[in-house]
Amino acid sequence: MTASEYEMNDNNSSGSGTGQQPDEGTAANGADRLKESYDKTIKPTQEDLKNLVIEVENASLNVGDKWYVLDHVWWKKLVEASRNGYPEDVPILNNSAISMTKKGKFYLKWGLHESVDYDTVPMKVFEFILSSYAVENKNRDIIEREVVAKPGGKPYIEIYPRHVTFVSSRDLSHKKVVDLAPTDTMETLRGKALAELKLTAYSTDQLRFYIQHSDRMELIDLSQNLDNYFDTAQEVIVDSIQNERWFYQDSQQPLFGNPVGPPTNFTSPFNGLGSSSSRSAYHNYIRGACGLQNLGNTCFMASALQCLSNVPPLTEYFLSDSYTKDINADNPLGAHGELAKAYGELMKQMWSGEITSFVPRRMKSIIGQFAPRFNGYQQQDAQELMAFLLDGLHEDLNRVKVKPYSEEDENIDKLSYIKQAEKAWASYKARNDSIVVDKVHGQLKSTLICPVCEKVSIKFDPFCYLSVPLPPKETSLKQRIVVMHPMQPERRWAKFMITMTRSTVVEDVLPMIRDSIRPKPPPETDPYMVFFAVPLGSDDIKVLTADAVVSAANTDIGSREVYAASVQHDPETATTVIIKNQNNVGRSLSLPLIFTVADPSVVTKKFLEDSAKKATERIFIDDKKKNGPQNAQVTTQQSTEPMDVDQPGAAASLNQSADEAKEDDGAPYKILIKSIQIDGAQSELIPFHDEVIAQETKKALEATGNPDHPLAAKTINIVFQWKEKHKFNTYRGNDLIDREINLPIRKDISLIECIDLFTRREQLGEEDSWYCPQCKKHERATKKLDLWKLPEILIVHLKRFQYSRFSRDKIDMNVSIPVKNFYLNDRVANEKHEPVAYSLIAISNHMGGLGGGHYTATALNKTTGKWYDFNDSTATKAPAPQDPLVDRLPYILVYRRQPKTDSNSTLSAATDANIDMETEE
Repeated sequence: MTASEYEMNDNNSSGSGTGQQPDEGTAANGADRLKESYDKTIKPTQEDLKNLVIEVENASLNVGDKWYVLDHVWWKKLVEASRNGYPEDVPILNNSAISMTKKGKFYLKWGLHESVDYDTVPMKVFEFILSSYAVENKNRDIIEREVVAKPGGKPYIEIYPRHVTFVSSRDLSHKKVVDLAPTDTMETLRGKALAELKLTAYSTDQLRFYIQHSDRMELIDLSQNLDNYFDTAQEVIVDSIQNERWFYQDSQQPLFGNPVGPPTNFTSPFNGLGSSSSRSAYHNYIRGACGLQNLGNTCFMASALQCLSNVPPLTEYFLSDSYTKDINADNPLGAHGELAKAYGELMKQMWSGEITSFVPRRMKSIIGQFAPRFNGYQQQDAQELMAFLLDGLHEDLNRVKVKPYSEEDENIDKLSYIKQAEKAWASYKARNDSIVVDKVHGQLKSTLICPVCEKVSIKFDPFCYLSVPLPPKETSLKQRIVVMHPMQPERRWAKFMITMTRSTVVEDVLPMIRDSIRPKPPPETDPYMVFFAVPLGSDDIKVLTADAVVSAANTDIGSREVYAASVQHDPETATTVIIKNQNNVGRSLSLPLIFTVADPSVVTKKFLEDSAKKATERIFIDDKKKNGPQNAQVTTQQSTEPMDVDQPGAAASLNQSADEAKEDDGAPYKILIKSIQIDGAQSELIPFHDEVIAQETKKALEATGNPDHPLAAKTINIVFQWKEKHKFNTYRGNDLIDREINLPIRKDISLIECIDLFTRREQLGEEDSWYCPQCKKHERATKKLDLWKLPEILIVHLKRFQYSRFSRDKIDMNVSIPVKNFYLNDRVANEKHEPVAYSLIAISNHMGGLGGGHYTATALNKTTGKWYDFNDSTATKAPAPQDPLVDRLPYILVYRRQPKTDSNSTLSAATDANIDMETEE
């Protein structure tokens, strides 16, 4: 019987698996009760399924709770129905793909991965699934598991409950299966074994315990942690001394994960443990093509280790024992040299050429000892593990035994950027000097700018890897955009229904809207456009910049519609004039009108009456229903030619006196200036006259603290305060030109674009605001990172997992990844940086969803120049990746700098693989 069969059989005997009734005392609350009530009674709606998915995402793990295992394909169909509708298309629950049968009983298949093969849901959700969709086979498809926790550890769902089969070396038919509780220790397990095998009369020094592998025996060190050996199911041989002789040879010693020779007088009747570990005197295997046995959800560790194993300069450093002279056992920030030693031992095993797989128990033990978060059997993040390894190896191998005190140079900002960077790097190297720093660390330039006083702070910081973002996961949605023509009042407005994504920005939709509304024959120049939205319950508007997200659902404005006003001048350089129509209590009577002018002095009373007021009456006031005074009537011009607001006749002279510009008391409105904005400063609501623009601009400039500011007013807000009640059309929704535009949903992104996102300027949030030494308080500064010094080994982490306050998700977008000749010179801010090109040498892949899934690795073998796939204990030759590699699985990329002499040419894989190899067998 195999280990996995022991596992499944135990699941049934304990009542926690499939195909077996639970104990009578727990039937009311366990799987038995569910099996008795699995008939469909509910017709779920799409909203029901949405709530179901949200409940699973937000569910917490509490020790003792029951969770249920579902086939991943079936659960994916339910999730898709929650998003797209048609809940009736979700089939009956069928877990046959993740189940197996033996002797008429059902078992969960061995080696399944969460979010790849299966998903789990809490009891409340599973009860709803049973009532909505039922199950095809109640003994197979109801798979119950319990939430457990180790002392001081986090709760987790025990998919494969642990147990050990003990066999007496003197009597092979004497077998006992012992369950492992989360609280068990090596000592308690030993006691259970001796009691079951009736060996309690033997003292501690009269017993030895061996793990039986397919071709060898591994002596267990009872002083080690239980988790280092018993991850899932194991077969253990208990040897007892008789007549001063062991059943196995006395020369065998505990190697804690390293293979030991097979026993000389014992032929194993047992099958293996699913491990393909093999050491043979008759075969020479490929050095480095060595799998790593999964020790219970440790695929993340195996993937990271395989990537680092295939970094030639690091591996050669360990294989040559050069690391031993650099071990810094007294470094309080390190692992006292234990991590470096364990890693060195692991590299020698993997690159011995004598085995095809290895059990990395010691490595896992040392990692768990110094980073307890990696203990247990929960899935972890490969990038976090790699970051810990690189940092831990650096500290264990730091050649600086006593770190010197380093003072910050207050005058460093007086130096050139080159000198600042060199000084910062020298200061860093004075305290951090290791093979990891030599080969893997680079340098970033960080620029912070205070939004208030414009104080600039520049720092040069080291990096070990680049964590680059991907665009958010995109789903299509429809957004309505209404295009208005303030300069051509008689021209029909257009309503666009645009299929886009939440990340679509204004500059993405602008060209398509322009093309759609362009008249025939086309004008010499296309009009500019100002996009804006009107927040619900507000009389203000939100102007959207070119890089602003255009979906109203993705902004804080709370508006269902977005508007676009065609204007005459570029809003990036011109002054924007916003005209609002309000009553005497400040309530808006219509949508605003937006104009742009090249010079703010153009905005005079004559301009407002000739352009803004006439456009308002033509667009928003119904001629048949006007009930204002006669002088509110305006003769409608039929021309559709745009009014030129910059013509001399359109504006009165600024020398016109305030008295001459004073409003006629009989006019149906008052013209008020609501605000003049310059860099956030603005004036108050005041009556308008022609001199007021210049006067209020001066005041606004003074409010900025910089009267010599070169910018004129960027935005002028004008209010027409109507005295009489006119019949305004608050929304010109009739007789619109209808258009539909479908923007393509982006399917992939290039790696260089990800790096551009990483170096993009951004504004800090409230929670991570920067303390400005000039303002003497925290401010939301703008921050920009730039590449400055690139390392020999460049590690790029693709941030596929996105977290927000309300959601968690994985971005499965394809990334286009250069395999050779990956040039970054034009992305390096350091003008003195030498030309550099990189070749891809290793990839950590992640498949499945957030919180689970499975990790593998693909790497270039330095011995053969061939690529290999690593999937836990297996290592198989793989074809070289296409260049570029376009895939959604890569999670961590490891690049190696090409030799300087060949930086402008393509290297062959074999040449690049053997750069650091002095001799090869």
